[in-house]
Amino acid sequence: MFAEQHPLYNSLKKIKNVFIAEDDQLLRELFHQFVAIIPNLKVIGSSGDGKDVIKKCLEIKPDLIILDINMPEINGLEIISYLKSKQLKSKILVASGNINLENITLATSANVNGIVSKSDGLDELKIGIDAVLNGRYYYSSSVLELMPELLDKLR
Repeated sequence: MFAEQHPLYNSLKKIKNVFIAEDDQLLRELFHQFVAIIPNLKVIGSSGDGKDVIKKCLEIKPDLIILDINMPEINGLEIISYLKSKQLKSKILVASGNINLENITLATSANVNGIVSKSDGLDELKIGIDAVLNGRYYYSSSVLELMPELLDKLR
């Protein structure tokens, strides 16, 4: 049987919708262009303002939110807590340059799906996106260096 004829073929190719929450316009545009070239992903929205992120994500319910911690109005950690309290089923991957033990602890306690340091680069971001969209937790190497106990969550 050809792969295209298998009943699960179309579900495996399902387009996943992505929302980008990044306060830096240049990075927001870079993330948009980067995600747009990944097969089966589509950027359906973006914002650089925390209040706007919450409003738009509750409206459009993306499959994945790529979220910076440093956001104006409402920071990324508060956004995670609020969206989780509303039972939004979106996966959340934190991509931040502000990776420290406190932020990692707060994000993981809010049940974020993954954390990638911006300093780890776009390849690491892609690995994180793939992992999170496939139902796994993901923490980049620089995050694991700060909090090695997260390895247990990955097993």
